[in-house]
Amino acid sequence: MKFITVHLPVPVPARGCGKMAAIAGRLYNPLFRKTSTFAATIMLGAFFFERAFDVTSEYIFDSINHGVRLLWWYCVSCDSKRYFL
Repeated sequence: MKFITVHLPVPVPARGCGKMAAIAGRLYNPLFRKTSTFAATIMLGAFFFERAFDVTSEYIFDSINHGVRLLWWYCVSCDSKRYFL
């Protein structure tokens, strides 16, 4: 049984795209060439994006609601039995 191999032409980057092609090649070869490293890159990227988004959104929420959160913490930490019975 013989297999036919097809060689696809390699795209040549257009003029002025040398830096972008170099950056894309440096990212593609170590991270996206193999399926296992592609999947690991996606999982790690999702994890770090989620952490950065969570920390940033929590910081924005705390800065907007600073006084409200302090009031809530004061009410929870005081003797709540006599106020909420």
